[in-house]
Amino acid sequence: MERRCEDNNRSSGALEVYLLKKQLRLDRHTLLRQAQLNAPVMLASKKYPNSAGAALADRASRCGARRPSLLRRLVDFYL
Repeated sequence: MERRCEDNNRSSGALEVYLLKKQLRLDRHTLLRQAQLNAPVMLASKKYPNSAGAALADRASRCGARRPSLLRRLVDFYL
């Protein structure tokens, strides 16, 4: 009886660890996605520090111009 209880605790602990890791992966993916979307805005805001509208306009004009590898480097720089 005691042995069965220990096995049950181990399996529930393993399941909990699996679910936590899965949630961390999902959260990481979400954060990276947000960082990729926000990196051009941050760069544009440096170029136009006093004008949020100009920064957003610059982002809209260069939306498809960035390669994913460049975005990944920008994300690593800002995170």
